[in-house]
Amino acid sequence: METASRSLTLSSFEASWRGDLDTIKALTLVTSDDENKPGPLQIAVWDKENFSPFSIAVLRGHLNVAKAILEIVQAQFKREDSDARERFEMDIDALHDGEEDCIYREIVDDRFTIENIGEVATQVECPISPLQMFSRYCPAHKFLDKESETENYIDLVQYAVGQDNVDLLVFLLQLGRELTERDKTVEPGVHNFGARAFPIAIRKGHLGCLEAIVKYTGTGLPVDNLLQKCGIDVKEKPKYYQGLTIRGKKRADWAAAGRGLPISPEDQETPLLTAAHSGSMASVEWFLSPDSARAYVEFIETNKQVDKLRLLSQSVEDLERPVLNWLQGKIESLAKRLPQFMETKSAAGHTPLALAFSLGNSDFANILIRAGANQTVRDRHGNNLIHLMLCDINGNARKEPGNVERLLSLLDPRLIPSLLTERSSDDPGSLTPLARWMHKSYQAWSRASSGWESDRGQETEDQLAIIRCFLEFAQSTGQKHLDMFDGTGNTPVHEAVKHQCPRIFEAMIGYRPDLLHRENATGSTPLELATDNWVSEATSNPPQILSDRGQYEPEHTQSACILDRKPESYLPGYPDRPESERQTLYRLACERARTQSRKRKLVSLNEANEVAKRLATRQTRAASTTEESDIVSRWYH
Repeated sequence: METASRSLTLSSFEASWRGDLDTIKALTLVTSDDENKPGPLQIAVWDKENFSPFSIAVLRGHLNVAKAILEIVQAQFKREDSDARERFEMDIDALHDGEEDCIYREIVDDRFTIENIGEVATQVECPISPLQMFSRYCPAHKFLDKESETENYIDLVQYAVGQDNVDLLVFLLQLGRELTERDKTVEPGVHNFGARAFPIAIRKGHLGCLEAIVKYTGTGLPVDNLLQKCGIDVKEKPKYYQGLTIRGKKRADWAAAGRGLPISPEDQETPLLTAAHSGSMASVEWFLSPDSARAYVEFIETNKQVDKLRLLSQSVEDLERPVLNWLQGKIESLAKRLPQFMETKSAAGHTPLALAFSLGNSDFANILIRAGANQTVRDRHGNNLIHLMLCDINGNARKEPGNVERLLSLLDPRLIPSLLTERSSDDPGSLTPLARWMHKSYQAWSRASSGWESDRGQETEDQLAIIRCFLEFAQSTGQKHLDMFDGTGNTPVHEAVKHQCPRIFEAMIGYRPDLLHRENATGSTPLELATDNWVSEATSNPPQILSDRGQYEPEHTQSACILDRKPESYLPGYPDRPESERQTLYRLACERARTQSRKRKLVSLNEANEVAKRLATRQTRAASTTEESDIVSRWYH
């Protein structure tokens, strides 16, 4: 290279470093009439480290300058007919060793032997297209500090993913898509620029980058497989050689690799398996969540110009369903390929099956159970699968029935009696699955909130549906779990009265009417509790003999002075105040007591002593217990 031209080329690199677009334009676009001055520079050049003005501008954050450089490359680009030929060789030894890449390509071009470096054209005509400059190898890791140089990023997209720079990644993916659409030599469709960076995003758990790559490139989506499952068989006449026939099978993937085309996703390891093998819990959770399915659906919807994606979009109304089925199928693959990890527990003692029940995911639970997962597993607090189904690992009570019936139906019928009566050490201790759910769902009524309106609407239709489904499921066991004390010395029937849940109370005594006369640890039956609560409410606000004119009191309440009541309030059928929760419980208990035996079931001495011991040790245990967390608890959602 002549000295003057070399100096100007270095100036173009320096201008890219500074983000000086005016200087770059002056060096590459402006021509001079002076024959002694060199003509415009070719911008598509690389230094000995394989950096170009474009890559330097990107790595320095001058994105507008980088985009303008590619426009200059387009202006200088002139495609020339190539006399180059390609020669392919097969490594037979590598083939027998089972390696995938057994074919190598060699470019044969006589022009490479001609030394014409000194010939400089007055008008720049560059054979390098913007797409070629964009996608060329670049040792971007050299822009990192010394501690991070081991990452060894080989292009700009990998650099953006490795740095978790979502804005830069989106810029590069959008730019790559624009250049692909502009380049006539590239097959129409989606060019997967993020394929090589995708494993990095999975391994590092950079969810923003994962979402961007999926939305723009659809990496990992088996389109042909999804079309076949939708009943669509797409037969295309191959445009290229489909590869050698090896053991009766065409190796189209070898031929595709030789042409520089991406390999079909069906031949690659699925993203979920890659995430599992890399040990990235964040990526595994993302691929199992609806967010990943929505990202793939957005990719399909925005690329309907591709025939296969358009067919897939038209074949089903809900695109998320086949994508979710595909992801769930990978859970089955994980269970088969890594059975030794099915019983691995987190720091809190949760196996994958326990997490599936806690999340309420019946599909994943079914896959794990069919693969042989242990259904008797319990966490560090003694919570079994039914405990975790009704209240998740964080102690949040289920508010809607959802797929409770489906999850319960997956359990081995031989284990049901023990699963219903096993106890958890969660506060207040000795909690069966139903008792734990009730303690987490309701707050006890206190005297400070007395009044017939203070506790209305605590039980919902969804909670009642959960109870009814659960009691129907437990009918074969004789509802023995309803007869068991919790850490406070109450049965679930006592708790229903205590928390003012008349419909839940009615459902329970419908299955076990004898528990109406079952004593708790203090010797009180549910009937007596209901009576005491109603008497307490009825006498807590007696009517005033003399009205206090200076104090407002609603006219419709029975405690208002009779002289202040409206005359029509004395007519028959005039709407009275609605029945309170305690009044309803008292009425239901009395109605059931009149039709059932009054045989009282006394609390035993052993039961009372056991409750007393639990209450005595509860505070000590709570003070000495420390919760241990790990990545499972941090990423659980």
